Amino acid sequence: MTDYDEAYRQTPAFFGDAPDSVLGDFIRILDPSLRVLDVGCGQGRNALFLARRGFGVTAIDPSPVAVGQVDRVASRHGLDVRAQVGGFEEVDLRGAEFGAVMVFGLIPDLPGSQIRPLIGWARSHVAPMGTLWLTGFTTEDPAFRHHREAWSRLSHNSYIGPDGTVRTYLERDEILELVPDHEVVHHWEGLGPEHRHGDGPTERHGRFEVIFRIPR
Repeated sequence: MTDYDEAYRQTPAFFGDAPDSVLGDFIRILDPSLRVLDVGCGQGRNALFLARRGFGVTAIDPSPVAVGQVDRVASRHGLDVRAQVGGFEEVDLRGAEFGAVMVFGLIPDLPGSQIRPLIGWARSHVAPMGTLWLTGFTTEDPAFRHHREAWSRLSHNSYIGPDGTVRTYLERDEILELVPDHEVVHHWEGLGPEHRHGDGPTERHGRFEVIFRIPR
């Protein structure tokens, strides 16, 4: 299992410096008068990108190291980022609504049984006519077959490795079925770009990205 605290200590930008590509492409649809919630913010590549462009951001992550790094950068540059330690099921955001809730890259790390609860929780914090942003891995991912054959099955297309690492994949268009009856602002599925995490090997993922508009 990846020790994210240690990975973040060792590598200043474990997931890179640039924001998720879908955020760069669609930042124009955000209302700058409303805060954004970044779920699983890591070292802040998306939260800090937004804050530097004038958005108020609330960011959560289970890693105290990550949250500390985000806090230090935000403080140094006077950015409006309120970072909290905790997973989505742990932080207290009762009654809070956001212009956008963003869940980038968290779904693959969760057992399949937690996907619907995560989406329901995220959906509950989106203000009327706000947006819900989700990304994750699909069964077109080059690693999917290996995990299906070599790891233990948790549930449909969800597997756990010998070290406790979890990988969950969605079928093509499955993400649309998990958030029904909402306007789809953007939906794309395919192979993402090659990349590396720290000093790790080059990877390329089958990936989905989707933005939903939440009705009044």
